[in-house]
Amino acid sequence: ALSTGTGDAAAEITDDRVTARRLAPRPGQPLRWREIEVEVPDRSPELQEAAAKLLVSAGARPAARASKLAKLLAS
Repeated sequence: ALSTGTGDAAAEITDDRVTARRLAPRPGQPLRWREIEVEVPDRSPELQEAAAKLLVSAGARPAARASKLAKLLAS
């Protein structure tokens, strides 16, 4: 977590390694991917933009889908 000067959480960063498997009628091999999530509890567009720029500069790409379930269903 990123903390403010007063020790309050400014953002929580999660590194998810996801494994998902489709059920019938389209079973198949598991799908695997990695997601870095940045959750900002108090609205802070500046912090969100700074986190996005940092992650993109490190090679991350924005997710094509809004959720893990949406990604699985679209695959």
